[in-house]
Amino acid sequence: MRFAYNLPRFSEDLDFSLEKPDRYKPVEWMKKIKRDLQLAGFETNLNWNDRKTVHTAWVKVGGIMKESGLAAMADQKLSIKLEIDTRPPKAPNATEPSSTATWCLPFNTIGSPRSWRARPMPY
Repeated sequence: MRFAYNLPRFSEDLDFSLEKPDRYKPVEWMKKIKRDLQLAGFETNLNWNDRKTVHTAWVKVGGIMKESGLAAMADQKLSIKLEIDTRPPKAPNATEPSSTATWCLPFNTIGSPRSWRARPMPY
């Protein structure tokens, strides 16, 4: 996220609020994430904790940091933390999303890893 959107802070976590508990299937989702990353050739480890109101997953992906030019060592892993609040407060002006489409953000790298920046790819 920091590279793709040029954010000034280093954060690799994604936070979500559960709005439709009947459609919540986190274990299935985690299995799919792991399977898809492994099929793409990445070493993948997942940890899941649903003992608290905010469910937490750690997705660790090996090989992707070297492949993208962000690390010199192949065994360095990208760790992404997912948090899902299963009882979020109701927002006073909450609206239903107008789209449920899945988006993919491809990007090119420019320069060496030290000056690495992301730019969206034109289609």
